[in-house]
Amino acid sequence: MPTRHQVIAAGGASIGLVLIAYALFSRETDEEQIRRKLDDLEQAVSVGGEAENVVVRGARLNGDFAKIFDEKVRISIPELTSSTGGRHDLVGLATKAGSWFETLEMDFESVRIEAGEIAAQVKTRAVLVASRHGRGLQKDEREVSFSLMKDDGDWKIDSVTVAPREQE
Repeated sequence: MPTRHQVIAAGGASIGLVLIAYALFSRETDEEQIRRKLDDLEQAVSVGGEAENVVVRGARLNGDFAKIFDEKVRISIPELTSSTGGRHDLVGLATKAGSWFETLEMDFESVRIEAGEIAAQVKTRAVLVASRHGRGLQKDEREVSFSLMKDDGDWKIDSVTVAPREQE
């Protein structure tokens, strides 16, 4: 019959093995972490039916974007004549969307992720469904490329390139 100390030692070892297994197998893969960043971006830029105060929206986006984008993120969008750079400019642009649109939803489809140790590339199709004040729903689809860098174990988007609108 095992002694009390042997039972406690065996129980402690069992708990230790379970914790190690949990840590190894429950951790998100790089691809899962990157997909979560894209999900967070979809959620952050959305505009609901109820008007959000521009100051409140700006503050919320500033906090959300600090978790999603590198401070010096480079942005290339054909409709923007000047090159947009930096998270601060991106927050300003996304804040204005709250007054441009009554509703706005973005969804990333057909997401393809190639992740290395510290860098990743994402190719996806962004589907934007929005309504401007007094107009019906409009839909736009574009190919989008993201570049991400891993910093202290956290992925941040450091480059976004939006393809031109397809000719109809």
